Amino acid sequence: MHAVSGEAPQLRWETDAVTDIRPTLSWQQASWKTRERPAEETELLGGVMTEEEIWSCTTCRNCEEMCPVGNEHVDKIVDLRRHLVLMQGSVPHGGQRAMQNIERQGNPWGLSRNDRALWTDETLGIPVPTVKENPDFEYLFFVGSMGSYDLRSRKVSRALVKVAA
Repeated sequence: MHAVSGEAPQLRWETDAVTDIRPTLSWQQASWKTRERPAEETELLGGVMTEEEIWSCTTCRNCEEMCPVGNEHVDKIVDLRRHLVLMQGSVPHGGQRAMQNIERQGNPWGLSRNDRALWTDETLGIPVPTVKENPDFEYLFFVGSMGSYDLRSRKVSRALVKVAA
């Protein structure tokens, strides 16, 4: 309600300035169920939110941007995920596969450990020493898995080496 006129403001969903979240809200509303138990006895995990709902959040924070009371619940969802993984050992299939690949090959895609440094061959003669080759380094460029294996990210790694050289 507007303080002076006493009328509720009409929001125009058709403008570019407002993200229309009505389809998402309708989809979520269709899955709502009434509970038989009092709220005090209801468990958050399983009773209010399912594991599928917790893992389906993309953590984009759009819901926080649109929330009229400014709730910041994405951090809570991340904490719920942490609880599921650490306390209950529950991880979605894709996450299990990525963690097994990290354990076995040192990267989430399961690509060979031996291929991690192949991107350095493409730096056009600029040497890229490893910590093993130069333990007394001044700067360390930690490339990580994306910069080592992903073709697009390799370009970024090579460009940074050229700039730093």
